[in-house]
Amino acid sequence: MAYNSREKTVIDRGKKYYSSGEYKAAEQEFLRALQINAGSTEALFELGKLHYVSGQPLKSVKKLEQVIQKDSGYTHAYMLLGKACIDLKEYENAVRTWRIIFGRASISDEFKDYYFDYGESALMAEYYSEAINAFKWYLVFYPRSTKARYQLGMAYFRKGDYSMAVKVLEGVKNFAPARYIQAFAYRYLGRFRKSLECMEKAEELALKY
Repeated sequence: MAYNSREKTVIDRGKKYYSSGEYKAAEQEFLRALQINAGSTEALFELGKLHYVSGQPLKSVKKLEQVIQKDSGYTHAYMLLGKACIDLKEYENAVRTWRIIFGRASISDEFKDYYFDYGESALMAEYYSEAINAFKWYLVFYPRSTKARYQLGMAYFRKGDYSMAVKVLEGVKNFAPARYIQAFAYRYLGRFRKSLECMEKAEELALKY
């Protein structure tokens, strides 16, 4: 990344302020870096990150989009953009972002934690096959994740594959929400006795927590 020593000094100072939670001071340093070099993708990215962690996802998106316009290979900007879009409930935009990132096979493993975010975005945007694939990948890395297994079951359920929903959710059968979804899935499959059993178990589990 090409930038002059003065710009680097200012950005590094901003990062130190950021690390110590002094966000206002950090913001001033990153803005100062942009005065030195208006095209500084690093300064823009750091501002986008700062806005995101301080609960300003819209401002974050604007800065991150500027980064990507200047450097389409700035991977971390895409990842943070996806997260910010989720916070704004812009799930379609989030999915488009994840597609770009996870289409780059060489970095997929590095960003394995983001498969859950991809799945969540795809599920909310009703791209159920994509959600299923993303949650499956997440479970490759984190096979004990109750949350991911539940979301995978939900994706199958919303896709209308009730048999797979039942099967997947069996892996989290002590989780009340999973039992509720199983109950509805069994009902759609015409297995009313099993549906009732799952509903009763779900209510039993719900009372424990």
